[in-house]
Amino acid sequence: MNTVSAVGDSFTYPFTITQEQIVSFARITGDTNPIHLDPAAASAAEFDGCIAHGVLILGVFSKIFGTILHSDGQVVLGIDARFFSPVRPELPYTAIVTVAEMLPEKFQVVYQLEMFAEDGKQVLRGSCRLLNRKLYSPESGVGIG
Repeated sequence: MNTVSAVGDSFTYPFTITQEQIVSFARITGDTNPIHLDPAAASAAEFDGCIAHGVLILGVFSKIFGTILHSDGQVVLGIDARFFSPVRPELPYTAIVTVAEMLPEKFQVVYQLEMFAEDGKQVLRGSCRLLNRKLYSPESGVGIG
């Protein structure tokens, strides 16, 4: 398991979203907006092809927090994110999470979220607050001193 346990610690996760994942997400959520599923409709909407759902992209951070970093009982309390450009299927991207603030008295940590395209263009920036009563307690020593 990877760990980031002090302010300033970062974790980088390279990923690619596939068109198959986009189609599955549309089916599961019912969000069948044509810009996600139909290249002609996406082009007519001033995108050069289909784009991923924003909520699907936020799911990359859910994977990082829920299965890669401290996956034992971590709960997302809130995400605040701003998208700067669309995520396109089959292209490489990088998600970066950085510990911004430790709140052991509340059993919480705040992460800075960033996502970049292969060319270095920023796709997303935001923050996420997590709760983990086991890991972020004052007794754990994580993020203290």
